[in-house]
Amino acid sequence: MEKIKYPLVYFELAEDKFLGKLVGTTYETMAGDLESLKLKLLNHLKKEYRKYKDYPDVRLRKAKLKLLNVAYRPAFRDDNGVYPLPYSLNVPVPAIYGETIYGYYECYLPLFDNEFPYYEAKHLEPLAVHLANAKLNQFQPEHIFQLLRYQNPKLDFVLLRVKEDDEFEWGHELYRRSYDTLNKLTDRYPFPKSVQKAMNQGPDAAWEREKEVDEIVEKILQTRSNLMIVGTAGSGKSAVLQQSIKKMINQTRSWNYQLTFWRILPQRITASAKYLGEWEETCEQMVAELEAAHGILWVVSLIKLLELGGEGPEGSIASFFLPYLQQGKLQIISEATPEELESMRRLLPNFVESFQVVRLEELSDEQVLSIHRKFAEYSARNLRIELENTALDTAYRLLNRYYPYENFPGKGIKFLGQCVGAAQVQNRQTVDTGLVIETFAKETGLPEIFLRDEQFLDEQELYDFFDKRIIGQPEAVNKMADLVKIFKA
Repeated sequence: MEKIKYPLVYFELAEDKFLGKLVGTTYETMAGDLESLKLKLLNHLKKEYRKYKDYPDVRLRKAKLKLLNVAYRPAFRDDNGVYPLPYSLNVPVPAIYGETIYGYYECYLPLFDNEFPYYEAKHLEPLAVHLANAKLNQFQPEHIFQLLRYQNPKLDFVLLRVKEDDEFEWGHELYRRSYDTLNKLTDRYPFPKSVQKAMNQGPDAAWEREKEVDEIVEKILQTRSNLMIVGTAGSGKSAVLQQSIKKMINQTRSWNYQLTFWRILPQRITASAKYLGEWEETCEQMVAELEAAHGILWVVSLIKLLELGGEGPEGSIASFFLPYLQQGKLQIISEATPEELESMRRLLPNFVESFQVVRLEELSDEQVLSIHRKFAEYSARNLRIELENTALDTAYRLLNRYYPYENFPGKGIKFLGQCVGAAQVQNRQTVDTGLVIETFAKETGLPEIFLRDEQFLDEQELYDFFDKRIIGQPEAVNKMADLVKIFKA
């Protein structure tokens, strides 16, 4: 039997009234004495464990209690302004802190249902006071005076005994927790192999982006951050995100629980709503199921969360999710372009501030060519189609010249995939320069004479072509012919 030790912070509000909060969970209750309080929470944990074979995660090794006296000046706020009181208060804020099983430190502020990681012990108090002040700024004075009732917090522990690798039979059938809302609205990632095969995806890799993948994994696993990958179209945001997810799944296999990832299109949240308030109810169910499944929500288009729901960003899905993000009850990963990021900052700045941003910088020419060579190795190994080095150089030159408004590596991988597809259709084993030019000409509509350096323009034929169409204007004919020669050169 394994013992799970949950820190319990409790307050004696009156002689026969004890309020307790189980640190790191959403559980809180009241009882007439401490033992009854612990028993109520333990019975609830046991019930959840017996029914779902699931229990809340505890990361703190040796939890400690520290009482912070936060000096704060309350203020009334309305649409016309802020009206501070003429005096300051010392608000007692309990902090439960300690080293986690992963090596970093973590602190819980139970009065605000909030938590934060830190990496040096000396950073605890300044970070906790800063966060407490930020939370107090959101409260009206009457709420702050209510917090003053919570005097003399104390720390205790609730012990839950669990088995590893046990099965629970419910009505003589093995009970498995179902995630009805998640299964209805999202797709669990990674997709099953049959689905991946049907999607006909390209190479499952994030070449030359290994540094960004490691950074994303660290931010999500160690700091439990909400994360946004920002980069231009074609910079490899989706590939980086997919590789990060797979790396996190592999890393957490040895943990007490397995992280799960759920991919969603925001439109699906409101599409099924039939009456007022239904999508909000759906979001609440989704958050609860994600918490039970140790799940992270992968939102395909983050800006859509600000556009769907109510009228304006303040009534949107993003605004509804914001308290859950701030309290650590919901974790989201997504991607956006720089333009979308600026638009979201303008529409709902608090929502964007809940995310850590990882930017994908533009790759150098050497990195792009390295990615093309790795794609060639992938094609030879998995598809049995060779890409000649001259074909790779030609593809890079044409894309760099004629597709300036799209970005590498996306446009390179996409085009090379089209070349490999053309080789498969023609039953060819090799992609050479000729096939690259032929495929590029079909994609762009450009005549091959402009793409092949070995083909020369007939100057007289060029003049005759324009002279037949631009009658009696020799200067215009000369100008048009000169433009075509420049383009060919």
